[in-house]
Amino acid sequence: MMMKRIGELEHIMENLIQENKRLKQWLDSHGARLYTLEQLDIPHQVSKAVDEVVTDAVDWAMQAPLRN
Repeated sequence: MMMKRIGELEHIMENLIQENKRLKQWLDSHGARLYTLEQLDIPHQVSKAVDEVVTDAVDWAMQAPLRN
């Protein structure tokens, strides 16, 4: 019984090692793209754009009564 369980665990470990190798290869091939996406700083750019739009909308709304 113990030998069977050890065999199962060895098989699981071999599968994990193979999956780890596959993931490392994938990361090596896609790493440059991931780095580029990180450098784009998309959340900051979105936040900045939203701030500008909201600021413009508030300015326009505050000036609307003065136009009438």
